[in-house]
Amino acid sequence: MKSAEPRARKPEAALAERTVMTWGPGGIPVPYITPWSEERVTVGTLTVRPDGSGLCYGDETSADRDAHGVL
Repeated sequence: MKSAEPRARKPEAALAERTVMTWGPGGIPVPYITPWSEERVTVGTLTVRPDGSGLCYGDETSADRDAHGVL
């Protein structure tokens, strides 16, 4: 008895099913982030950066970011 092969979905259909979380008035996409298998997860307090340009940790200092503002 031959098993039925799964039908391929159209790429547009797969994209339409995904829900993308966005942030801010410009609707910037928020990436999904997951830890490595050996990484221990710690919960920090997230808040809006003082200049309003994104998110930051509550205990973050200016030394935590590079010249481009990347953690």
